[in-house]
Amino acid sequence: MSSLFSRHLGPVERLVVAHDCGAELDVLIGRGGCLVGWRVVRNGKTVELLDGYSSAEDLHERYHSSHCGARLSPFPNRIKDGKWHWKGVNHSLLKNFPWEQGHAIHGMLFDLPWTKTDFTVTGDTAWLTLECAYDGKQPGFPFPYTAVTRYGLSSQGIEVQTLVRNTGHEALPFGEGWHPYFRVGGPIDQAELHMALPTLLVEVDDRSIPTRTMIPDDDFSKPVLIGARNLNTCWKFAGPAMRADVTLRNPTSGLTLRYWQTRGEGGYDYIQLYTPPARESLAIEPMTCPPDVLNNQLGLILLVPGAEHLLSWGATVE
Repeated sequence: MSSLFSRHLGPVERLVVAHDCGAELDVLIGRGGCLVGWRVVRNGKTVELLDGYSSAEDLHERYHSSHCGARLSPFPNRIKDGKWHWKGVNHSLLKNFPWEQGHAIHGMLFDLPWTKTDFTVTGDTAWLTLECAYDGKQPGFPFPYTAVTRYGLSSQGIEVQTLVRNTGHEALPFGEGWHPYFRVGGPIDQAELHMALPTLLVEVDDRSIPTRTMIPDDDFSKPVLIGARNLNTCWKFAGPAMRADVTLRNPTSGLTLRYWQTRGEGGYDYIQLYTPPARESLAIEPMTCPPDVLNNQLGLILLVPGAEHLLSWGATVE
Protein backbone atom coordinates (compact mmCIF):
# COMPACT_ATOMS: atom_id res chain seq x y z
CA MET A 1 0.00 0.00 0.00
CA SER A 2 1.33 3.47 -0.89
CA SER A 3 2.23 5.66 2.06
CA LEU A 4 3.42 9.09 3.16
CA PHE A 5 6.16 9.83 5.68
CA SER A 6 8.36 12.69 6.85
CA ARG A 7 12.10 12.80 6.25
CA HIS A 8 13.53 16.18 7.26
CA LEU A 9 16.37 17.82 5.36
CA GLY A 10 18.01 19.52 8.31
CA PRO A 11 15.43 21.96 9.72
CA VAL A 12 13.31 21.83 6.54
CA GLU A 13 10.38 19.41 6.50
CA ARG A 14 10.36 17.01 3.58
CA LEU A 15 7.50 14.65 2.78
CA VAL A 16 8.10 11.41 0.89
CA VAL A 17 5.37 9.71 -1.11
CA ALA A 18 6.19 6.00 -1.28
CA HIS A 19 4.40 3.89 -3.90
CA ASP A 20 3.97 0.17 -3.41
CA CYS A 21 5.90 -0.43 -6.66
CA GLY A 22 9.01 0.96 -4.93
CA ALA A 23 8.91 4.46 -6.47
CA GLU A 24 9.27 7.52 -4.22
CA LEU A 25 8.63 11.25 -4.60
CA ASP A 26 10.26 13.91 -2.37
CA VAL A 27 8.60 17.27 -1.66
CA LEU A 28 10.07 20.08 0.49
CA ILE A 29 6.88 21.10 2.28
CA GLY A 30 8.91 23.49 4.46
CA ARG A 31 10.50 25.30 1.53
CA GLY A 32 8.15 26.21 -1.31
CA GLY A 33 6.68 22.75 -1.89
CA CYS A 34 9.69 22.03 -4.11
CA LEU A 35 9.78 18.74 -5.98
CA VAL A 36 13.30 17.47 -5.33
CA GLY A 37 13.29 13.68 -5.70
CA TRP A 38 11.76 10.96 -7.87
CA ARG A 39 13.16 7.47 -7.56
CA VAL A 40 12.11 4.31 -9.39
CA VAL A 41 13.35 0.74 -9.27
CA ARG A 42 14.57 -0.73 -12.56
CA ASN A 43 16.18 -4.16 -12.84
CA GLY A 44 16.61 -4.28 -9.09
CA LYS A 45 18.42 -0.92 -8.93
CA THR A 46 17.16 2.45 -7.68
CA VAL A 47 17.29 5.15 -10.35
CA GLU A 48 17.10 8.84 -9.40
CA LEU A 49 15.22 10.88 -12.02
CA LEU A 50 15.22 14.30 -10.34
CA ASP A 51 18.09 16.39 -9.08
CA GLY A 52 17.62 17.81 -5.60
CA TYR A 53 19.71 18.52 -2.50
CA SER A 54 22.02 15.97 -0.93
CA SER A 55 22.06 17.53 2.55
CA ALA A 56 20.87 20.47 4.63
CA GLU A 57 24.17 22.20 3.83
CA ASP A 58 23.66 21.66 0.11
CA LEU A 59 20.14 23.09 0.37
CA HIS A 60 21.45 26.14 2.23
CA GLU A 61 24.26 26.74 -0.27
CA ARG A 62 22.43 26.17 -3.55
CA TYR A 63 18.75 26.84 -3.06
CA HIS A 64 18.66 30.58 -3.71
CA SER A 65 20.95 30.31 -6.71
CA SER A 66 19.03 27.45 -8.33
CA HIS A 67 15.47 27.20 -6.93
CA CYS A 68 15.80 23.57 -7.93
CA GLY A 69 12.35 21.93 -8.02
CA ALA A 70 10.40 25.09 -7.15
CA ARG A 71 6.94 26.13 -8.28
CA LEU A 72 7.31 29.50 -10.00
CA SER A 73 4.29 31.58 -9.02
CA PRO A 74 2.82 34.16 -9.65
CA PHE A 75 5.42 34.62 -12.37
CA PRO A 76 8.08 32.29 -13.78
CA ASN A 77 11.52 33.42 -14.82
CA ARG A 78 12.53 37.09 -14.77
CA ILE A 79 10.79 40.43 -14.25
CA LYS A 80 13.00 43.18 -15.62
CA ASP A 81 14.67 45.15 -12.80
CA GLY A 82 11.92 43.84 -10.49
CA LYS A 83 9.61 46.62 -11.73
CA TRP A 84 6.18 46.51 -13.38
CA HIS A 85 3.16 48.76 -13.87
CA TRP A 86 -0.48 47.77 -13.46
CA LYS A 87 -3.61 49.95 -13.71
CA GLY A 88 -1.82 53.18 -12.94
CA VAL A 89 0.31 51.82 -10.11
CA ASN A 90 4.07 51.15 -10.18
CA HIS A 91 5.20 48.00 -8.35
CA SER A 92 8.71 47.07 -7.17
CA LEU A 93 9.52 43.41 -6.50
CA LEU A 94 12.53 42.23 -4.50
CA LYS A 95 15.56 41.78 -6.73
CA ASN A 96 16.24 38.34 -5.40
CA PHE A 97 18.80 37.34 -8.05
CA PRO A 98 21.30 40.26 -7.96
CA TRP A 99 23.86 38.06 -9.76
CA GLU A 100 21.27 37.63 -12.54
CA GLN A 101 21.42 41.22 -13.81
CA GLY A 102 19.35 42.73 -11.01
CA HIS A 103 15.99 41.16 -11.90
CA ALA A 104 13.28 39.63 -9.73
CA ILE A 105 12.99 35.95 -10.52
CA HIS A 106 10.79 32.87 -9.97
CA GLY A 107 7.85 34.39 -8.14
CA MET A 108 6.84 34.82 -4.48
CA LEU A 109 6.22 31.33 -3.09
CA PHE A 110 9.56 29.51 -3.24
CA ASP A 111 10.57 30.41 0.34
CA LEU A 112 7.17 29.98 1.98
CA PRO A 113 6.08 26.94 4.00
CA TRP A 114 3.22 24.90 2.54
CA THR A 115 0.52 22.98 4.37
CA LYS A 116 -0.47 19.37 3.69
CA THR A 117 -4.25 19.26 3.15
CA ASP A 118 -4.75 15.75 1.81
CA PHE A 119 -3.16 12.40 1.00
CA THR A 120 -5.21 9.82 -0.88
CA VAL A 121 -4.66 6.76 -3.03
CA THR A 122 -6.87 6.44 -6.09
CA GLY A 123 -6.31 3.29 -8.07
CA ASP A 124 -2.63 3.13 -8.97
CA THR A 125 -1.90 6.77 -8.03
CA ALA A 126 -0.97 8.21 -4.64
CA TRP A 127 -1.87 11.92 -4.41
CA LEU A 128 -0.32 14.43 -2.01
CA THR A 129 -2.01 17.85 -1.84
CA LEU A 130 -0.27 20.95 -0.49
CA GLU A 131 -1.59 24.49 -0.15
CA CYS A 132 -0.05 27.93 0.31
CA ALA A 133 -2.09 31.07 1.03
CA TYR A 134 -0.29 34.14 -0.31
CA ASP A 135 -1.52 37.20 1.58
CA GLY A 136 -0.53 39.87 -0.95
CA LYS A 137 1.74 41.64 1.54
CA GLN A 138 5.14 40.97 0.01
CA PRO A 139 6.72 43.91 -1.83
CA GLY A 140 5.62 44.34 -5.41
CA PHE A 141 2.69 41.93 -5.65
CA PRO A 142 -0.39 43.08 -3.69
CA PHE A 143 -2.76 40.36 -4.94
CA PRO A 144 -3.77 37.62 -2.47
CA TYR A 145 -4.40 34.14 -3.81
CA THR A 146 -4.24 30.51 -2.78
CA ALA A 147 -1.87 28.13 -4.55
CA VAL A 148 -2.66 24.40 -4.47
CA THR A 149 -0.41 21.63 -5.78
CA ARG A 150 -1.34 17.95 -6.19
CA TYR A 151 1.61 15.61 -6.63
CA GLY A 152 0.67 12.26 -8.14
CA LEU A 153 2.92 9.19 -8.08
CA SER A 154 1.99 5.99 -9.92
CA SER A 155 3.80 2.94 -11.19
CA GLN A 156 3.93 4.68 -14.59
CA GLY A 157 5.26 8.08 -13.56
CA ILE A 158 4.42 11.42 -11.97
CA GLU A 159 1.77 14.09 -12.52
CA VAL A 160 1.78 17.57 -10.99
CA GLN A 161 -1.52 19.45 -10.92
CA THR A 162 -1.23 23.18 -10.25
CA LEU A 163 -4.20 25.29 -9.14
CA VAL A 164 -4.54 29.03 -8.52
CA ARG A 165 -7.56 30.44 -6.68
CA ASN A 166 -8.09 34.21 -6.56
CA THR A 167 -8.99 35.10 -2.95
CA GLY A 168 -8.76 38.86 -3.49
CA HIS A 169 -11.31 41.50 -4.45
CA GLU A 170 -9.86 42.40 -7.84
CA ALA A 171 -8.61 40.55 -10.91
CA LEU A 172 -5.37 38.63 -10.39
CA PRO A 173 -2.69 39.00 -13.11
CA PHE A 174 -0.23 36.11 -13.08
CA GLY A 175 1.83 33.47 -14.82
CA GLU A 176 2.84 30.00 -13.63
CA GLY A 177 5.80 27.69 -14.06
CA TRP A 178 7.92 24.97 -12.49
CA HIS A 179 11.65 24.32 -12.17
CA PRO A 180 12.27 20.52 -12.03
CA TYR A 181 15.78 19.25 -12.82
CA PHE A 182 15.59 15.88 -14.60
CA ARG A 183 18.29 13.19 -14.69
CA VAL A 184 18.70 10.18 -16.98
CA GLY A 185 21.98 8.84 -15.57
CA GLY A 186 25.39 10.25 -16.45
CA PRO A 187 26.35 13.72 -17.71
CA ILE A 188 23.59 15.59 -19.51
CA ASP A 189 26.04 16.21 -22.40
CA GLN A 190 25.59 12.56 -23.35
CA ALA A 191 21.77 12.70 -23.41
CA GLU A 192 19.51 13.15 -26.42
CA LEU A 193 16.70 15.72 -26.44
CA HIS A 194 13.61 15.82 -28.64
CA MET A 195 10.68 18.28 -28.65
CA ALA A 196 7.85 16.80 -30.69
CA LEU A 197 5.88 19.98 -31.52
CA PRO A 198 7.07 22.87 -33.71
CA THR A 199 8.71 25.57 -31.61
CA LEU A 200 9.29 29.31 -31.76
CA LEU A 201 12.48 30.53 -30.11
CA VAL A 202 11.84 33.46 -27.76
CA GLU A 203 14.53 36.00 -28.62
CA VAL A 204 16.01 37.79 -25.60
CA ASP A 205 18.35 40.74 -25.13
CA ASP A 206 21.70 40.72 -23.32
CA ARG A 207 19.84 40.80 -19.97
CA SER A 208 17.70 37.74 -20.80
CA ILE A 209 14.54 39.83 -21.35
CA PRO A 210 12.35 39.00 -24.40
CA THR A 211 12.51 41.39 -27.34
CA ARG A 212 8.97 40.30 -28.47
CA THR A 213 10.49 38.55 -31.49
CA MET A 214 9.89 34.81 -31.88
CA ILE A 215 11.85 32.80 -34.43
CA PRO A 216 10.85 29.42 -35.93
CA ASP A 217 13.36 26.90 -34.61
CA ASP A 218 13.82 23.20 -35.33
CA ASP A 219 17.01 22.42 -33.36
CA PHE A 220 15.31 19.66 -31.38
CA SER A 221 12.63 18.61 -33.88
CA LYS A 222 14.54 15.30 -34.07
CA PRO A 223 16.50 13.62 -31.26
CA VAL A 224 19.72 15.59 -30.86
CA LEU A 225 22.69 15.04 -28.56
CA ILE A 226 22.83 17.91 -26.06
CA GLY A 227 26.61 17.88 -26.08
CA ALA A 228 28.34 21.04 -24.89
CA ARG A 229 25.30 23.30 -25.38
CA ASN A 230 24.72 25.83 -22.61
CA LEU A 231 20.96 26.19 -22.53
CA ASN A 232 19.00 28.86 -20.72
CA THR A 233 16.46 29.20 -23.47
CA CYS A 234 12.72 29.72 -23.82
CA TRP A 235 10.50 28.46 -26.64
CA LYS A 236 6.80 28.78 -27.41
CA PHE A 237 5.10 25.68 -28.74
CA ALA A 238 3.26 26.16 -32.03
CA GLY A 239 0.25 24.40 -33.54
CA PRO A 240 -3.15 23.37 -32.13
CA ALA A 241 -2.13 20.32 -30.05
CA MET A 242 -3.36 20.48 -26.45
CA ARG A 243 -0.27 18.72 -25.12
CA ALA A 244 3.46 19.19 -25.68
CA ASP A 245 5.92 16.30 -25.27
CA VAL A 246 9.65 16.33 -24.63
CA THR A 247 11.86 13.24 -24.63
CA LEU A 248 15.15 13.07 -22.74
CA ARG A 249 17.12 9.86 -23.40
CA ASN A 250 20.39 8.34 -22.33
CA PRO A 251 21.48 6.50 -25.51
CA THR A 252 24.05 4.43 -23.61
CA SER A 253 21.67 2.87 -21.08
CA GLY A 254 18.43 3.38 -23.02
CA LEU A 255 16.88 5.13 -20.00
CA THR A 256 14.19 7.39 -21.48
CA LEU A 257 12.19 10.08 -19.74
CA ARG A 258 9.02 11.21 -21.51
CA TYR A 259 7.88 14.57 -20.20
CA TRP A 260 4.56 16.27 -21.05
CA GLN A 261 2.72 19.52 -20.29
CA THR A 262 -0.83 20.67 -21.03
CA ARG A 263 -1.40 23.55 -23.45
CA GLY A 264 -4.39 25.57 -24.64
CA GLU A 265 -5.77 28.88 -23.39
CA GLY A 266 -4.01 29.70 -20.15
CA GLY A 267 -2.00 26.49 -20.42
CA TYR A 268 1.72 25.76 -20.45
CA ASP A 269 2.36 27.07 -23.95
CA TYR A 270 6.03 27.86 -23.22
CA ILE A 271 9.01 25.85 -22.07
CA GLN A 272 12.41 26.85 -20.71
CA LEU A 273 15.40 24.51 -20.86
CA TYR A 274 18.42 25.11 -18.64
CA THR A 275 21.71 23.23 -18.26
CA PRO A 276 22.95 23.67 -14.67
CA PRO A 277 26.71 24.17 -14.14
CA ALA A 278 27.24 20.61 -12.83
CA ARG A 279 25.72 19.26 -16.08
CA GLU A 280 24.27 16.20 -14.36
CA SER A 281 20.66 17.20 -15.09
CA LEU A 282 18.47 19.29 -17.37
CA ALA A 283 15.85 21.72 -16.08
CA ILE A 284 12.69 21.25 -18.14
CA GLU A 285 10.46 24.12 -17.09
CA PRO A 286 6.79 24.36 -18.11
CA MET A 287 5.66 27.99 -18.27
CA THR A 288 2.41 29.71 -19.19
CA CYS A 289 4.35 32.73 -20.47
CA PRO A 290 7.82 33.92 -21.45
CA PRO A 291 10.06 35.89 -19.07
CA ASP A 292 8.96 39.39 -17.96
CA VAL A 293 5.26 38.52 -18.23
CA LEU A 294 4.08 41.26 -15.86
CA ASN A 295 5.51 43.80 -18.30
CA ASN A 296 5.08 42.31 -21.77
CA GLN A 297 1.81 40.52 -20.81
CA LEU A 298 2.53 37.73 -23.32
CA GLY A 299 0.54 34.78 -22.01
CA LEU A 300 -0.57 36.74 -18.94
CA ILE A 301 -3.55 35.12 -17.18
CA LEU A 302 -6.21 37.34 -15.61
CA LEU A 303 -8.33 35.59 -12.98
CA VAL A 304 -11.47 37.24 -11.59
CA PRO A 305 -12.19 37.13 -7.82
CA GLY A 306 -13.25 33.66 -6.65
CA ALA A 307 -12.21 31.94 -9.87
CA GLU A 308 -9.75 29.04 -10.19
CA HIS A 309 -7.23 28.04 -12.84
CA LEU A 310 -5.83 24.51 -13.23
CA LEU A 311 -2.70 23.31 -15.06
CA SER A 312 -0.79 20.04 -15.21
CA TRP A 313 2.47 18.46 -16.31
CA GLY A 314 4.12 15.12 -15.73
CA ALA A 315 6.57 12.48 -16.86
CA THR A 316 6.99 8.75 -17.37
CA VAL A 317 10.15 6.68 -17.60
CA GLU A 318 11.15 3.73 -19.75
